[in-house]
Amino acid sequence: MDELTVINNLPIFEANGFKLTVDEEMPPGKKCKVVSMPLSKSTSFDTKDIHELIHLIFNHPGNPHIKCSKLRSMFAMRACRSSIMIGKPLTPKIMNRTIRHLSELNKPWVSVSLEKS
Repeated sequence: MDELTVINNLPIFEANGFKLTVDEEMPPGKKCKVVSMPLSKSTSFDTKDIHELIHLIFNHPGNPHIKCSKLRSMFAMRACRSSIMIGKPLTPKIMNRTIRHLSELNKPWVSVSLEKS
C-alpha cells in the first residue's frame, strides 16, 4: 500500500524535495527507489519523513499541498526571521509587496506557531 501511495503521489514527494524513481519491472515492494533527499542548512531529511508523508497522504487524500512537519517547521522558522515586526515602519513598496504575497498564499489567515504545548 505504501508503494502504491508513493507511485500515485510522486508530485507531492517532489514538492517536498524528495527525488524518487519508479521501476515498474521490479517486483512489488521494490518498485520505488529514493534517488535523493532534501537538505537545507542544518535540516536534513530521512526515510522517517517519507513515511510521514505517506501517512499524511492517507489521512488527507486528494490534497496536493501536503508538507512533512520538518519542512513546515523549517519554512516557519525562515518566515519568522524575515517577518515584519510590530512597530517597524514600512515603505509603500514593502506594503504593496506584502499584500501581493498574501493574496498568493493558499491559506493566508492561518498562523503557524512553533511553540509546543
